[in-house]
Amino acid sequence: MYLLQNLQDGPLGSRSNSASKQLPRGGSPLAVNLSYSGDICPRLWRSGLGVEVSRKPATEVRTSLYRLYGLSSLDEAVQPKYRESPTFSSTAVTVGDRPAVLIAGTTPEKIVSWAGVLAGLTGEEVDLLNTTAAAVLIISSASASSIPAIAITQNGQRVRFRDPDSDLDSSPVQPEGGSETAWALTYGMGFQLLDQAKVDGGFGQRVAIRSADPKDLNSVTRVTLDERSRVERSSIPGGAHLRGFGVGDLGELVTRLVASARITGLSTGDKPIKVRGADALSVPLSKSPTILVEDLDIIEALLGAEPASVELGLLEQLVLIKDAPLMARLDQKLITAMGTTNSPPLALSWPHERIEENGTPTSFKIIGNGRNEAQDGTPELSDLLPLITELPHAQQADELTRLGIMLFGESPHQVALFR
Repeated sequence: MYLLQNLQDGPLGSRSNSASKQLPRGGSPLAVNLSYSGDICPRLWRSGLGVEVSRKPATEVRTSLYRLYGLSSLDEAVQPKYRESPTFSSTAVTVGDRPAVLIAGTTPEKIVSWAGVLAGLTGEEVDLLNTTAAAVLIISSASASSIPAIAITQNGQRVRFRDPDSDLDSSPVQPEGGSETAWALTYGMGFQLLDQAKVDGGFGQRVAIRSADPKDLNSVTRVTLDERSRVERSSIPGGAHLRGFGVGDLGELVTRLVASARITGLSTGDKPIKVRGADALSVPLSKSPTILVEDLDIIEALLGAEPASVELGLLEQLVLIKDAPLMARLDQKLITAMGTTNSPPLALSWPHERIEENGTPTSFKIIGNGRNEAQDGTPELSDLLPLITELPHAQQADELTRLGIMLFGESPHQVALFR
């Protein structure tokens, strides 16, 4: 037994401290009891005494959070193949005072993909199996507190109910969904369970744009929209302004943002936290059901705030849309505007930076419509619209995708300046 007592004003700079260190005969520490009062240098905890500091259990845990929309029941946010799978269960629950549904399970076991390779190399059969665990907790938003948790099938039709003890609501769930919003907290591979058509794209990035310290951005992921799409991720661990990442070139779309942030009212307090925002938001959330619901309300309110800076706000002007039905509706709005005489929202825009680098165009060709003749000048909106609006309505969207423009210099026989 070795005993250290009354380490007063020693090299560790402590006052009225005592420690006992019990060693086995072999010299390895078995246990250490340490008591102290006053200030003690942190080096004491790392001085080889084997002291373990008991930490207060964390009240928050980092969570992947998605915002959902267009729901008529909470479980509608999950793909049908998982809702109907015998290996996944759906349970109506309550989180705080909100209706919620927990969907959890595992994928069916299947042999590992590399088993055949090893069998071919060694002549030995490899019968190892893989399975994936996944769970998603879907909680209604404050504005949708009466949304049913689960829709069940009755007489061959999905109908809604609020909890297992309530009467069935005979009103059918519409195939196109409803208008309610909700939150999805995913665990394991739970994000793969979600129906992407119900996921609010770019939600996490919008929160990051409104809460981030504009001078302490750590990582930016961007997609360059060109003939060949390119994805780049830039990281500055020490943090930097958006300008430090070189963002702002023509045709760049920022899809993910990592930064230090402060979210007033969140259960983490006023201390800076790290937020990662893309379609999902990765942020510490409370483990308490009641406080978790309050955290979600704080985040929802933050979506209505102004961006943290003008520069960060510019990132929202170009958004990647993954919702196929939404894209189809936007295409129809464009077709309608093209058929309207002197439509105010319609204009033709040119990539002037590229043109200045390659020279001033003096002629152009419209490609994709079977015509190859070059025309003098630069194209106007009136050169393009008739090629689309004169077609039957059902063909206009496809024709809009096929058409392209090539710009030339002084002679149409030269190599195209831009396409």
